[in-house]
Amino acid sequence: MPKLAPGRVPVLGHLPLLLRSRFDFIEAAGSVGPVSRVKIGPKTAYFVNSYELLAQMLVSDADKFIRGIHFKKMRNMVGNGVVTTSGDLHRRQRRTMLPSFSQRRLALHLPVMRKIMAEFVDSIPEGTPYDLMPPLLGIGCDITSSTLFGEDCPREVLDLVREAVPVFVSNAAIHAVDVTGLYKHLPTRSNRNFRRLLNEFNQYLYSVIDERMRKGGQEEDLLGMLIRATDPETGERFSRTEVRDQAATVLFASTETTANTVSWACYELARHPRVFAQCRAEVDALVNGGGVGEMEIGRDDLPTVKRVLFEALRMYPSSYLLSRQAAEDVVLGGYAIPAGATLLYSHYGQQRDERNFSHANEFDPDRWLDRNGSEVTPAAFMPFGHGAYRCLGESVATLEATYYIAMMVHKWDFRLAETASPRMNATITLSPRDLKLVFTKRDHGSDQQ
Repeated sequence: MPKLAPGRVPVLGHLPLLLRSRFDFIEAAGSVGPVSRVKIGPKTAYFVNSYELLAQMLVSDADKFIRGIHFKKMRNMVGNGVVTTSGDLHRRQRRTMLPSFSQRRLALHLPVMRKIMAEFVDSIPEGTPYDLMPPLLGIGCDITSSTLFGEDCPREVLDLVREAVPVFVSNAAIHAVDVTGLYKHLPTRSNRNFRRLLNEFNQYLYSVIDERMRKGGQEEDLLGMLIRATDPETGERFSRTEVRDQAATVLFASTETTANTVSWACYELARHPRVFAQCRAEVDALVNGGGVGEMEIGRDDLPTVKRVLFEALRMYPSSYLLSRQAAEDVVLGGYAIPAGATLLYSHYGQQRDERNFSHANEFDPDRWLDRNGSEVTPAAFMPFGHGAYRCLGESVATLEATYYIAMMVHKWDFRLAETASPRMNATITLSPRDLKLVFTKRDHGSDQQ
């Protein structure tokens, strides 16, 4: 039997530690070996703290470990979307959706994505402490809405999505720690707002889906692609409800995570002027006097910017604490895990582990240079998941974040505001709190172009 993690209290087990500090919980649960026991109230769960065992759980034996409680609680928002399903249903959804996320399809959405980003970067207020996270979340909603519904997405829909996503994220965070399952039944303002916005969103989304299905769904936006998507093995298409669930999944799964990553990357750039200067030089060379909003980033362009992005994803993975459920009796790391048991694991814990990454708590984009390969354990780097359930939108999110960072360093100088005291806010995702930057327009006359 695995050792019991330290920090347990009578009756409640490790729940107070988990609620007080997710980071202390992750450290405690990972301190006694590759697998430990944790008590969530009266229930026993298992914490997996080994990238080799995670590879077994997420790749080689993936069918034995289905999506856990974190994902099940998201179904009240996204239904049976690709991020909440398991097994054969997930495989069917994934292979049906995969062509919609190809590089060729992604290229169709790049112009509107760049346009929205460039307008936002130009609008940043100068000379005053500015918290990037809320506006980045709003702009992410606009980009995803325009990708889903087309460049001419009505303003009222953009406003609805902007209002809904933060409420949905907050609601999901509360449900994630509600071990009783009672919160969703309480007559709180949060629950009333959630139900109202979810109803309004569903009414709009279903009305568009129904209209497009009647007309054959020929639009080239992502919703049109989902309506036309065909399972290459069976020829089956998504039902009306499945189109809604996948569209909702794309919207809710993509907005906050990208905003988190870009905010953290800008925070570290503000603290590391040498790296900032290297990024700017790369962007200037790529733009070469043209407009940054028209910039085309190829596979081999902006290597330092991309290393900054990798390092931000390593240090601050949005999906930092996740779960699986044993679908049958299994053996993991030599320990018997009973069917139905919850297994917890942390990308944050793996990616901040000195055994996997040297000087793991330091921001060092150069660790990703080929010559420094001994400093990283690539198999432990999985900010977008691993195996059968790896995020479908990884390439989209990576490209979007790269454009954001490139546009920021080209347009602005920025530093951490003196009044800011940034810290990690671990709820449903790993987001920044009190991260305020001061932006000033760069002096092109003194830059080396």
